[in-house]
Amino acid sequence: MSFSAAGLRLLGEAPVLGRDFRAADEQRGAPPVVLLAGHVWRDRYGGDRTVVGRTIRIDGEPAEVIGVMPDGFRFPRLADLWQPVSQVAVADLADRLRDRRTFGVIEGRPPTPVELLPTVVTLTTGPAYFDALGVALLRGRPFSERDGAPGAEAAIVNARFVEIHFPNEEALGRRIRLVTEVVDERAPWLTIVGVAPTLRQRPGRREPDPLLYLPSRADPPRLATLLARAPGDPASAAALVRETVRRIDPDLPLFRVRTLERALDDASWNGRMSEAILWTIAFIALVLSTAGLFAVTSHAVERQMRDLGVRIALGARPRQVSWMVLRRVVRHLAMGTAVGAVGIYAWATLLPGGNAGGAEGLLARLMLFAPGPAVVTLVGLMASLGPVRRAVRLDPMTVLRRE
Repeated sequence: MSFSAAGLRLLGEAPVLGRDFRAADEQRGAPPVVLLAGHVWRDRYGGDRTVVGRTIRIDGEPAEVIGVMPDGFRFPRLADLWQPVSQVAVADLADRLRDRRTFGVIEGRPPTPVELLPTVVTLTTGPAYFDALGVALLRGRPFSERDGAPGAEAAIVNARFVEIHFPNEEALGRRIRLVTEVVDERAPWLTIVGVAPTLRQRPGRREPDPLLYLPSRADPPRLATLLARAPGDPASAAALVRETVRRIDPDLPLFRVRTLERALDDASWNGRMSEAILWTIAFIALVLSTAGLFAVTSHAVERQMRDLGVRIALGARPRQVSWMVLRRVVRHLAMGTAVGAVGIYAWATLLPGGNAGGAEGLLARLMLFAPGPAVVTLVGLMASLGPVRRAVRLDPMTVLRRE
């Protein structure tokens, strides 16, 4: 996370150890400095007060520790360290540009105009990535330690990529090239060495992304996720993983250690909260509509009191009286159900992610929402039982004398 020299003072925060950023730290060519979060100081450096003034490595670059922030301060969101703005802006820009990849060229096919180049999602992985996930390749082989070196450029594609770009061809052995806004003839050709199952990388998308896996040797990332498979309880391996990483590089930060199940659970938190909010709103709407339906039906019975009394005096049976009252309720429920069905269909098809799974997915979602109209109808009929019972028990003489 980057901060201006006056940023912490504006927030009313100050280091508990060492000093704050100074204006000189933001100047071009200034020595790189860093502030550590309190938990990083304790967990990574054992609360050693002599860490201030020590040089550590951040993304492979040396930086001097000038201070430690108080416990609980992780502004803006779970930050572990802070650097002056000028020292991270260039690196962040370079990362963003590097991620703007476009798949544009297949060897042996006519060149595609730049403005029509289809995009593809890239993911940098190590040789043991699929083994750690317990996922077997559909065809081909995983990356080797040599893949990514000059002369050994390689890539693995997912089944969705093959479905789009090689529908009736064998993808293994074909060569592709990644480009940005312009086709760079110096960009290396990547040989497809494997085809992986389609693993959805971004939830909420209508269709899974065509994905290109790149070897970490060819495209080393600034930030990486380490996957480790452990027998028994995965949480018990956390200490061993930390110690192993510390032996490799004492300055390499390791944070947010968690199981794969926890990571997936955290990734779906926003979706679950949105779903809970929607169900809460739906429940409130159901309660309000039930109360409104009861009030409307009661008012309709009150207005039809004289008419009902005359019909009962002329020999109308309770079943006929009940239908007179329920007919209005059924009409309202039918209109509401029709409007709701249109809304459900729009929700399931027009919103982002609505077409995920194709026709089968759409049918599954419609079946999921199908109990809704049934519940509303049942509640509406139950709400009308009181007015119906009142209408059936009318004493016609009392009603006529009152009128």
